[in-house]
Amino acid sequence: MKHKLMMTMIVSALFCGCFTGCGKVAETEKYIVENQEYVYSTYGDTGQLGEDGNYYNSDYPGKDAYEVPIFETTADLTHDGIADLVSVVGYGSEPDEAVDDVISNSSYGCYVKVYRGTKDGEYESHPRFISRNFHLSHAGNGTICLSKKDGLDYLLISMTYEMQGTAQYDFAAFYVDDEKGIVIEDTYGVEFAVDKDEHQDWNECTHREDVVPLLKEKMTPYLDDSTLLLSLDIDNGALYSCDGKTLEGNDFFDQIWERNY
Repeated sequence: MKHKLMMTMIVSALFCGCFTGCGKVAETEKYIVENQEYVYSTYGDTGQLGEDGNYYNSDYPGKDAYEVPIFETTADLTHDGIADLVSVVGYGSEPDEAVDDVISNSSYGCYVKVYRGTKDGEYESHPRFISRNFHLSHAGNGTICLSKKDGLDYLLISMTYEMQGTAQYDFAAFYVDDEKGIVIEDTYGVEFAVDKDEHQDWNECTHREDVVPLLKEKMTPYLDDSTLLLSLDIDNGALYSCDGKTLEGNDFFDQIWERNY
């Protein structure tokens, strides 16, 4: 049975936010998201818990869309000692549509789904987690990696959005607990002016050269051992892992750290 979900922003958090001049910086410690229908990190939407017939709305992802597999791997994203299936999919108007065409088509977008593993080595038939929609537009900008930190698996969602001289960068590292739901292990976000000369009214601590090194420091522990599942960036284009071509998280973020506008 499909039914429409209310997109709520209910978060139980140890939350710390501060404003610096015209820029906003926010970060959190680990927290569990309560009353989970749709989950947000510091700035953007992360995704939702899944169940039988329960997706974003009754039309998800589109009445005439076909699911096109892009990449599959396994990881223990429920932290229960059993490997889960991580599936990257796109949606197209034809069942045999090429992956490149699906990824470049913003009509339907792409998703990452996590299917919980069972003790007999199988996977549940309905996803436990469904990521937000990724597509090649400013609204769909985003990167999602499978990361390992201190021996544990996480999904790492990030947005590196730049437009008209200002930017918003953020990330959320999280896993999906069998009982508690989505647990955000770490998240950080910052808004800043890209060019000091063009935005002299912004506080000196909210420019790219000041804030990006801090973001890089916070994200590096999750990127050092990571697989880039999917990155759709309006400036850098599409990057994604597929059979025979597994990318590292830094394949995208090395470009981000060196951006110079």
